[in-house]
Amino acid sequence: MDNNCSTTNEIRLGVSTLIISNNILNKISKPLFDSIVNEMDFKTFFRFGSSVCKHLRSLFFYSNRWRVMDLSFMVEAQDKVIYRLCSILNQYFNNNNFNFIDRISENNNETNDNNHNEDDEDNENNNNNNEIVENSNNETTENNNNNDHHNNIIIIKENKKNKKTRIFHSFYIETLIMDKLYKITSNVFKYINNCVAMSNIENLSINDCLSIKFFNGFFETPHQRKIVSLSLPTFISSEPPNYFKKLGSLTSLNLPGTVESIQLYKYLESCPLLTKLMLSYRSKDSLFNPSLLEKLYKCKQITHLTLVNMIIRNDIFISLFMSLTNLQVINIYNNFQITGGAINTALESMPNLRELSIDFCRNVGNINVHSETLKTFRSSYTLTCPEISFPNLNDLSIIDWNITKDNCFSIFSKLNKLKFLNISKTKIDDEVLENVLSLVGEGLETLNLSSNQITDKSIDIILNHCKTLCKVYLNNTLISTEKANELYKLKNLYVIKIN
Repeated sequence: MDNNCSTTNEIRLGVSTLIISNNILNKISKPLFDSIVNEMDFKTFFRFGSSVCKHLRSLFFYSNRWRVMDLSFMVEAQDKVIYRLCSILNQYFNNNNFNFIDRISENNNETNDNNHNEDDEDNENNNNNNEIVENSNNETTENNNNNDHHNNIIIIKENKKNKKTRIFHSFYIETLIMDKLYKITSNVFKYINNCVAMSNIENLSINDCLSIKFFNGFFETPHQRKIVSLSLPTFISSEPPNYFKKLGSLTSLNLPGTVESIQLYKYLESCPLLTKLMLSYRSKDSLFNPSLLEKLYKCKQITHLTLVNMIIRNDIFISLFMSLTNLQVINIYNNFQITGGAINTALESMPNLRELSIDFCRNVGNINVHSETLKTFRSSYTLTCPEISFPNLNDLSIIDWNITKDNCFSIFSKLNKLKFLNISKTKIDDEVLENVLSLVGEGLETLNLSSNQITDKSIDIILNHCKTLCKVYLNNTLISTEKANELYKLKNLYVIKIN
């Protein structure tokens, strides 16, 4: 049973209402429109561009949804699909399909919406040709002579009808996600570079784009790209990468573990502003040779480190944690060599550490260093660590720990600020749950008790200790659906999941 207010269904209902009811369409505000379309994929969002309703089409062009374009749902897409998309976007740009608000009433949504309707009448002729169709004859237009689009600026124009100054807001795309589009090739960068709406991309993600062999083409633009975040696949090409010198503004880098050591060295050397480094999946050997480690130790500016399924020795972890003392977020997933000693080193060395995730690091145990700064601790499928001491923790996930009536006080007695607790698969029964919630239940908002030997008695325990609970997960327990429904006595509860 999932009583999650059916958020997805509500969104679909809202979309249907928008498409069908012109009366509502003419009254809908921009914030409401954006809240709906932000939950859509771009295929659904694009339907609004061909709407017969002028007001809806106006909201479409003015929407904040353009800032993030996630195309990862088009797994089978080929180069021609990206070509057509870029052509359509250039059509919109060339036909001046901008939306605006009065400078005078910039913060007045109601006035803005009325102005949308009024000025759509004036622009009707320009908008007639902007229906979204897949026309193979569309050509991607290169607008190198227009400097405005490089800076994502607001364009000021004069409205001749009422002599007011208007502010036209661009829809330039800041984030482009094409993850898992395994058929697209490096040719798509040519189309992207010639698309005005994509001229100011700051964040690019092309994970698992297996047919992209090289990346140089993305930077072959008349203006210099200022890339802030990159998430890249493994490039298999004899072409030497020449884009390293263009990464001076990069702050976030996500690479596959199959990257060569010399390449990662060049990335680190070329990105003095890098604060987030993510490496994933390397099982054949260790990526970190002595020269690379020496370079990484000097990257004191790094605050977020993610290492997923990487072969790294415990002594290297200790050296990293002693060197990168400004780390605030550590995420290490599925490493069998790291131990509790390395984690204790991290807790001792990093005064600003606030998130620590070590899921599936099965040899980690004996974490006993006190931390006042840690807010999130995820240690699922590790050894049970009854001596943790994180008094300001608000998010704890310890799936598969062995929680008993003998160690639950030691684990939870110092965690009275918890809001999110996941203790699924921890072998607890009603008695142990009573002990746990008597210590941490008061402020809990989300509680996951799935796959435990708890019965209907636990519902009364939850009602007694968890007055602020919003979500509870009771899958694979001995609790009946009828008894679980009693939890709706809690005034804030809106999600119960049970089967």
